[in-house]
Amino acid sequence: MARARARETSGTSAREATETKTAAKRVNCLRTLRAHRDAAYCVVLSKSGVRLVTGGDDRLVKIWCAHTGLLRAACRGHVGEITYVTVDPNDRLIASASTDTSVRTWKLEDGSPVAVLLGHTASITELHFCPAKPHVLLSTSDDGTVRLWSAEKSSNQVKPMVIDLNNGGVITGGTTETDHAVPMPLSGMTDDATSPGVRTRGAQLQAIADESVENQHRREEEACQVVCGAFNALGDIFAVGTTTCKVFMWQFVDLDAVTESPTAGCVKKIDLSGSHLNDVVSVYFSNAGNLLLSASKDGQARIWAPGTCPGRLRWTLRTTLTTPDDAAALREQLRMGSLTTVEYSRRAPRVPNMHIAMWSSDDKRVIASMGDQTIRVWNSATGELLHIMREHSAATYVLHANPVDSRLVMSASYDGKAVIWDIIEGVALRVFDGSHYNSKLVDGNWHPDGTSIVVSDLAGQFSVFGTGDSVRFLRTKYEQFFQTEFMGDDLLGRSEGGHLIELATGMLLHEAFPRNLLCDSMGDPYPDPYQSAYLSGTVGAYLPTADANMMDVTVQVPTLAELAPMDVQGPWTMPELPDPAQEIVYRSDDDDDPVVEEEDDDDFEEPEDDDDEDEDESSDDERQRRSARRRNRRVRSQRRSLRFDSDESEESESEDLATRRSERAHRRPQRLGVEEYDSDEQEESPRITRLRRREMRALGIESEEEEESEEEEKPAKRQKKAVTSRHDIRLHESYSWFCAEQLTIGSYVPQLGDKVVYIAQGHYERMQEHGKDWHDEAPWQTLTQMRFVEPCVVSSLRYIISDDGTYETHGLLELKLIDPSCGNYGKEFLIDLHRSDAPDFLVPLSRYREAEKCAWKKGDLCAALWDEMGASTPWYGMIEKVRRHEGEWAGSPWNTLCVQYFNVQNEDDRYMDHSFWELYKDELMRKEHAKLLSGASTSRGPQKTPFSNVDESSPSLTPGVTKELLSRVLRLARNDRFEAFVNVIGPNEKFTRADGTVTNYCSLVPVPMALNLIINRLKNSYYRQIDGFRSDVELIRVNAEIFHGEGSVFANFAAELEDDLLDDLPSTDQSEPDIDGMKVFPTITKASAPAESELPNGGRVSLRVKMRRG
Repeated sequence: MARARARETSGTSAREATETKTAAKRVNCLRTLRAHRDAAYCVVLSKSGVRLVTGGDDRLVKIWCAHTGLLRAACRGHVGEITYVTVDPNDRLIASASTDTSVRTWKLEDGSPVAVLLGHTASITELHFCPAKPHVLLSTSDDGTVRLWSAEKSSNQVKPMVIDLNNGGVITGGTTETDHAVPMPLSGMTDDATSPGVRTRGAQLQAIADESVENQHRREEEACQVVCGAFNALGDIFAVGTTTCKVFMWQFVDLDAVTESPTAGCVKKIDLSGSHLNDVVSVYFSNAGNLLLSASKDGQARIWAPGTCPGRLRWTLRTTLTTPDDAAALREQLRMGSLTTVEYSRRAPRVPNMHIAMWSSDDKRVIASMGDQTIRVWNSATGELLHIMREHSAATYVLHANPVDSRLVMSASYDGKAVIWDIIEGVALRVFDGSHYNSKLVDGNWHPDGTSIVVSDLAGQFSVFGTGDSVRFLRTKYEQFFQTEFMGDDLLGRSEGGHLIELATGMLLHEAFPRNLLCDSMGDPYPDPYQSAYLSGTVGAYLPTADANMMDVTVQVPTLAELAPMDVQGPWTMPELPDPAQEIVYRSDDDDDPVVEEEDDDDFEEPEDDDDEDEDESSDDERQRRSARRRNRRVRSQRRSLRFDSDESEESESEDLATRRSERAHRRPQRLGVEEYDSDEQEESPRITRLRRREMRALGIESEEEEESEEEEKPAKRQKKAVTSRHDIRLHESYSWFCAEQLTIGSYVPQLGDKVVYIAQGHYERMQEHGKDWHDEAPWQTLTQMRFVEPCVVSSLRYIISDDGTYETHGLLELKLIDPSCGNYGKEFLIDLHRSDAPDFLVPLSRYREAEKCAWKKGDLCAALWDEMGASTPWYGMIEKVRRHEGEWAGSPWNTLCVQYFNVQNEDDRYMDHSFWELYKDELMRKEHAKLLSGASTSRGPQKTPFSNVDESSPSLTPGVTKELLSRVLRLARNDRFEAFVNVIGPNEKFTRADGTVTNYCSLVPVPMALNLIINRLKNSYYRQIDGFRSDVELIRVNAEIFHGEGSVFANFAAELEDDLLDDLPSTDQSEPDIDGMKVFPTITKASAPAESELPNGGRVSLRVKMRRG
């Protein structure tokens, strides 16, 4: 009997596991919607799952229908970015926190304001409603206080209970204003600017990153900050985690006696035995409520349980969750601390830190996100490490257990991936990858029914993933904003309660506009019939889709990275399901019963697969269905935004991770002394950087990467195509290097007016790299007196999109020779500058002149910063050899120094050739490196360019000029007339042009430019001269003319903006270029091109020049 029961139980468990995995693998992206004009750091679902709430850096809290994705309300009132949003257990109230240090509550039903809660003096980290008393709201803050508010009454009516951990945990407040007292008006207090030192939600997440030892010891003297908080399931106990490495707990003495906000006598402190070794980053009570889980930067999670001593409120440590290696490292830290007799309240961990830890829905397992980008699973009862799961490649701060199925957990990361895990088997069941389009996921949640997930990103979007079709979402617009979101501050005021009112009527904002028009991100209302249908609440009944009025529209259920409507954004790549895909036909006659049909792959090309031959055998019914699909193929192709090929197996999804990246992705060689978990952009293997692959192939040498690519081609299965730009969709990487907010030391990005040194041999090698005929493009072919090295000025700068199939942006630079001793003095020539991993052949003149002073010789210690992405660790080495070129390049300074590097792991990177201007003195670099490590982690203002002090001779605008320009741009950015030019347009945003076509903006505009980017560049001292600022301003107008046409409304506004910004620019020092004493190099003589039939090696020409020395 017992054996039979065991077999039956085992069979049931196996069936449930199979059903769980099958359901998870059928999850697809149903819809991606743009909710905010800036990053959306908050997205939560109501407890019933009916409403979805988002909060963004545009200072708005927005309420959505979770079933259809339609916008229901926009809550405006905060004057800072939204940092946290939560919904009460009864689905009545929303609470939101902001960088303006205020908490506001709103009605979930219609978004109307309820209360304004003021009192915190620093950034608010978390908000939590009490499960037993939903009107009681807990807030934690960097100011070191824990506050319990009445969520239904403003703080000028009911004062919160305050627990001040910087003052020994003293509890005060919790009183109600008497009837005789006049509540203090909140109208003036809520308009104050953000308090100093306040962190945005992004800064809070970033602060969880690793810190240096010096920085940690310095912060030991700082005050306590409360990082996180939580209630237990009964609502009678709450806990918080702090930066003092401690967890604090309190219990309500009589919860029933709490009517508004708790008073000082309502709670008692609970003692905890022990503490962490670093900041506590998350606390969660078990679902049963009898255990507490805390996670810390020390890489450990700890489980606390109530003590057994009667009559004493005390919780004790039950289990520490870590790995044996990590535990040994921490024990060594403790031993060293005792040997050196140094009191450590915080210890820099030698192990990966822990970002967040939480319970599975059955409390049997604990799941944690680690600093080495892994997800770890422990048995909560025994502390045994069960799984280390790998899929993410960047920091993961979003981790949630499925509320229904204890096997499932979701995670979302800064690498753009959302993953559904099976924590029983320790595998990823579903991976949604948005990294190709620079998506960074910052928040997410399961739906309460456990069937779907929602995530938000830094582009202001949220995406819904679930099973089934997306019919209910296809009737919604991608961009959804209300007209009240675009009202200028000059039209609004504050009521005595601190809520926004319209000055013209004196009514609260939501009451003044009962019929709030639905608009796009530019503030333009959508036309009828959609607008009328939306206002009447009949969008789903009368409109087939949000994008067009089509009599018969076929949309394919997304089985790849495909979303049906034209305006859908969110390039989620997903593995192909083993089942045949389906198509659903939506008709405009409100037929809610979709017709399910088999997939037709004839409308796009993909490699043939012998395994799929069975699909070619079609019956008469199948042929009829295909015939019907062909009639709608043209419409369907117009409505699709993205198509990607996908492997049939999920194993190949993780194995071919590299093929999903752009072909121009740059991988840094691994360095000694840099732990793997120190980087958020971890790569799997080093690469050969400066050795030309064409030279290696000529010598019969193959790199490991090429061998791996050959091995990947061996299987007969169809191979996944690399994701690259297309004529209608361009990757952010294709132009991102022109959109940097900071200078990158060691890598040249051109600006108008730059004084540079042109290196002929470097240009020649760059042309060879791109397969160009140097006879046509080499400037020395027409400027016969040009030398190997020529000082120039960038007199013109334009951007174009290449037509070679890569659709990358490159710059057309017009350089003017400025050395009077040159025979071609004053002449100009064009340079086509592409992004490349190769060294720069254009060097800032200031850097070149400074580097000339270093007479490098064999044995000298040196350092380099030539990594394209600006690595945080320099390359340290020694001059191994000083060589001289022979033959055609004799006398050229290009790559004459061979450097042996010390801090590399791959022997192929041990020796590198450099030019003298790429190297810096070892002592100076190490000094700046130490400064960067000691103060890099907690700066909350504009970041100074890393290692900028090693190149102090670099020109820049004076502080006075920068301040004046910044004031101009900020003033015009607040002008509603120029709102269209404030934010940078993303890589896949579509807009309607003058001819009525909906076009991807970045498919026509080579480099998007906006006022916010110019503001950040000014703050970061990006511009080397005022011409660079002028060029960026002019680019806004040029982009408007490209996309909307000359003479269009947008172009006219951009021209007006240009005039306002560039009128009477402040004067700057126009000193002559410092070229006196520069070494003079040989002159290149024009070479004649041989006949094509005479070209050796398949037409490749080697440079033959005559040298004239004088």
